[in-house]
Amino acid sequence: MPRFVLILGACLVGTLAFASELLIPLTQGEMAHLPPREGVQGQDLALEVVYTGNQSDVSAAKILYRLSGQIGFLESTMNFKGLTLYGTIPGDNVAAPGLEYVIVLQLRDGGILAYPAVENPMEQPVYIPVIEPRAQVENRQGGSQSGQIIILTPEPGVTLPYGEDLVVAVSLFNLENVDVNSIKVFFDNVNVTAYSVLSEDLVTYRPDFLKPGNHKVSIEVSNLYRVRIATSNWNFTIESKAQSLFQVDLHSNLTMSNRSNLIHIPKYDDTTKVLLGYNAENVAVSRLDFNIDANMDWVRLTSTVNLTSQERPDVQPQNRFNINAKNSWLRYTYGDASPMMNRLGLWGKRVRGHSLKLMSNWATLQIVSGETDRAVIGSAAFDTTAMSWNRNNYHFQKHLFGIRPAFGNGRNFQLGFFYVHARDSVNSVELRPDLNLSYPFTIAGSSDPFNIQFGDDQLIAFGDTTNLNYKFNNAFPEDNLVVGTDLTLGLDERRMLLEFEGALSLTNRNIFDGALTRTELDTFGLLSDSTYDSTLGSGSLDVAFSTIDDFLKNYNLGFLLTDNQFDPVKLEQYFVLNQNILVPVDVNKFTENPLKGLTSIAYSMRLRLNYFKQFISISYNYVAPKFRAAGSPFITTDNAGWKISDKIRLLDNMLYLNLGYEFKKDNVLSLNENLEPRTASKSYIGGFTFNPGRGLPTFSANLKSYQRDNNIDTLSVVDSTTYDPRILDNTLSTSINLSYNLNLGTIQNNINLNYMNSGRNDLRVGSKGILQTADLVGLNLRSEWTIPLITTLTVRRNTNQIFEPANPLYRTNTYFTLGGSAAYNLFNSALNIRTGLTQIMSDQGVNSDSGMVNTSESQTKFELSTRYRFKPLTIAQYSAKSQIAFLMDVRLYNVANFNYSDKTYFIRYEMGF
Repeated sequence: MPRFVLILGACLVGTLAFASELLIPLTQGEMAHLPPREGVQGQDLALEVVYTGNQSDVSAAKILYRLSGQIGFLESTMNFKGLTLYGTIPGDNVAAPGLEYVIVLQLRDGGILAYPAVENPMEQPVYIPVIEPRAQVENRQGGSQSGQIIILTPEPGVTLPYGEDLVVAVSLFNLENVDVNSIKVFFDNVNVTAYSVLSEDLVTYRPDFLKPGNHKVSIEVSNLYRVRIATSNWNFTIESKAQSLFQVDLHSNLTMSNRSNLIHIPKYDDTTKVLLGYNAENVAVSRLDFNIDANMDWVRLTSTVNLTSQERPDVQPQNRFNINAKNSWLRYTYGDASPMMNRLGLWGKRVRGHSLKLMSNWATLQIVSGETDRAVIGSAAFDTTAMSWNRNNYHFQKHLFGIRPAFGNGRNFQLGFFYVHARDSVNSVELRPDLNLSYPFTIAGSSDPFNIQFGDDQLIAFGDTTNLNYKFNNAFPEDNLVVGTDLTLGLDERRMLLEFEGALSLTNRNIFDGALTRTELDTFGLLSDSTYDSTLGSGSLDVAFSTIDDFLKNYNLGFLLTDNQFDPVKLEQYFVLNQNILVPVDVNKFTENPLKGLTSIAYSMRLRLNYFKQFISISYNYVAPKFRAAGSPFITTDNAGWKISDKIRLLDNMLYLNLGYEFKKDNVLSLNENLEPRTASKSYIGGFTFNPGRGLPTFSANLKSYQRDNNIDTLSVVDSTTYDPRILDNTLSTSINLSYNLNLGTIQNNINLNYMNSGRNDLRVGSKGILQTADLVGLNLRSEWTIPLITTLTVRRNTNQIFEPANPLYRTNTYFTLGGSAAYNLFNSALNIRTGLTQIMSDQGVNSDSGMVNTSESQTKFELSTRYRFKPLTIAQYSAKSQIAFLMDVRLYNVANFNYSDKTYFIRYEMGF
């Protein structure tokens, strides 16, 4: 599809995201995404993405997210609904001061698309500030309670099931001049203030597991003048275990959908690369999603099944299923899970198997065991030079086991130790499987080619015999082991939070040949040891094998011994030690600086402060170049740096200031930056959001400066060829947003105005100048009329230029978008009909020696969708609700004098009770 369709996504979502996205040339298949303005602590954060390419090309879509300042990313799956990808970041992982995420699309051709579309999205993720939840200010009868404590949960007189998690929460929103230090919380006549979370607006207390019977809560609040201004007392009841044992609250949901696409694939001349036209292709995808939730109070049982027609044996699993059990002391999942054990060991990686977590007030035990990758047979290609069948597109089965015991409740103190082992199964992929492949091999002097069949041992031609070879193509089974520890310390009711994580990894890149023998280990080169001398290492790191033998004997590790001597083969069950490991120590650097000599360690330290209406976060992360964690594959290696952020609340929380600074360097093992240069990156972030309240506009502005410098000041010459290794540039991005709810009579309007600007400047001597610029201005108007009608209008103009520093040539792209839609409800909103029309016009020019060459393209998009909700059907005590939805999307293109159209039809049926 043409490049200009990226802007289509901007029309659909109503506004665009970071200006940095606009610096990337628009290519086939891009993502358009509007980051939320902010998240709310403890609440799910929903994300939407419009992919402008062929949806059938997407094999998987994921959200990689983390709390600000953390190292590893968690993983959440996104799914297509119609033409849009939807995903959710669970509320359990949405916390102040902010959240960072990257959206990644895995394509079937092996490619990857990421948002934000910057050079390294894992280093520059989207940042979303997270605010505290605001208590509701209306009581249950709908009236305000001026000057009173508002009870949020549990309700007075309510009877709650046995074993259910409980949080006592009250709102102080209507109280003035509250002295936080005066607040007192009593639970069952015991002062629990020290264990409560207190603020000027909200008071919460989470009691331990409650016994059956009656319970009493009391809250006392005084003002700054030490005058008691409010008191609240109420009771609630916990059912007995026998009462709750067989009471079941059952809910279920079933969704079936089908999407059919008629798409056009560009066809180019193999030699000239000139566009010849477009080939039509039909693609259909069907899905079935089912979940059931049975809450028996003492335990909650849930199950989810997601089936798709995209499931194939030649790719990783697309279907998902799991069965879950949860109560106050247990978390268990069988099937697909994304366990969070430790950010440096296992953090959000999908595991198909068993996930168990046992919890108490003083200790936690977590165990995970299962498959992260399944075996894929792959294919093969014939190499006529080596007369070899080279295997490709295969994938080994990987099994993962992890365990983490931890001591402490995790709120004020917790010390944990973790062990994560992931290993590929050597026998899961055969070198010579049953593949129906052949290659027509032509020999000089023969008019007909010889047919070489995959599986043949020899080629016999004209009396000559040639042996055929078979080999794997640069992908081998691996072994990965990560051990480490983590510490959490919460002080002053967690207003001060200290966190530390540290880990060491061992990675073997090829375990085909198994472990070395003791003799081979002595000489293969580990720790720069190449002599047979009964020691491991050389110089200052020279460990005698006898020392290793004695250590294993003294610590009852005799199972690793053969004839009282350390035997690497006995270690093979835990880690395969051979010549293909990433050696965790650089002997030469270790003698000069021990930290620089440890090549496979990682650690992070974080300090979080919540004082004086500020969320301050200070963190330092260090990841060595050879650190690998199969359970946390999205950790960026070979970098270290600081990150500082401050979120300030002012003017009774109407004004939020966001300040940030980040400094990172790569090549962390460098001892001399003049000999081993390091690329340093600095980010300065500043912004604010002003929300004065109902009836007034919300205004936000953000500014980000990103600088890179690799400390290289001269050009390099290799084989008489001069090239420029210098990196010295600065990117400045600005975004401004104005949102206003304007009521004109009975018409409710929401107006969004957006302006974004971004520019990247090259600061190298002799190459100074602008590299890229982007400008976007847009308007989105949403109107709700007195009749059940909602209309939207979108107007947007985007201009970007890409320059070449070594050449005055540049490319400029200008896009203008005009779109509108209308949605109407009928039959008491049972039927919804929506239609939309969008026109995108593109003008692209390249300034060449012969002058400016301009091309124009256009796209017209028509969309029609409808949804009908059936009347609920009552069966016994359950009420079954169902609905059906249909969407038709037609896009007409005029590209390079070619006219064609893509069509999408989508239907979905959903039923739940």
